[in-house]
Amino acid sequence: MIERKLNYKSQQKDARDYKYVSTSRPTSLPNTFSLQDRLGPILDQGQLGSCVSNAFAQYIHMMTN
Repeated sequence: MIERKLNYKSQQKDARDYKYVSTSRPTSLPNTFSLQDRLGPILDQGQLGSCVSNAFAQYIHMMTN
């Protein structure tokens, strides 16, 4: 097994550091959610291998409708 040294050094504690505390109250979320009405038809890539292009086209379609 090869041992790698990453030269990682921990930071010293700083009095200016603070933990994030949310002041907003959580909102209630619906039990179900669907994007089906915003999506276009399912595209068949066939043997072309265009899954990324099809996903991008769906994204553009969803954002413009």
